[in-house]
Amino acid sequence: MLFSWPYQAISAIAYIHSRGIVHGDVGLHNFIHDDGRLILCEFAGSGMDVLLPTIGTGVRHANPRHSQNPHPTAEDDVFALGAVLYELDRGKRLFEGQSSRDIYRHLRDQELPDLSVVPVPLRHIIEKCWTLPGCRAGDALAESSPLSSQ
Repeated sequence: MLFSWPYQAISAIAYIHSRGIVHGDVGLHNFIHDDGRLILCEFAGSGMDVLLPTIGTGVRHANPRHSQNPHPTAEDDVFALGAVLYELDRGKRLFEGQSSRDIYRHLRDQELPDLSVVPVPLRHIIEKCWTLPGCRAGDALAESSPLSSQ
């Protein structure tokens, strides 16, 4: 079941986005483990339709391309999803042990962790979440079907 968690995380974000919801605070801290399944939770501050999100991610999951935007977007959720997928695969937090200032600098300068140790297709999904402007959770979901059977 552990190996299907990345697929479940991607599915959750793709689903809420298909319903016009921006979570705003995507991170492992907002997924719970329930009977072997990963479930997205904590929607306080999320946005829907014309209601803008009122919460944002911590620096570890923040999209550096939108640092000046006061309201998270679906693209910000997708960037944070890339961090969640990385953390699920590696079993540790993105930039573990580094200060918020250093993490911000790494993200701003696009100094992302080495993904060569992450298996394909997960590696390609994370890369797109982090680097492809306009990448949508639905795009990641389409690429993630091999993850669901692992």
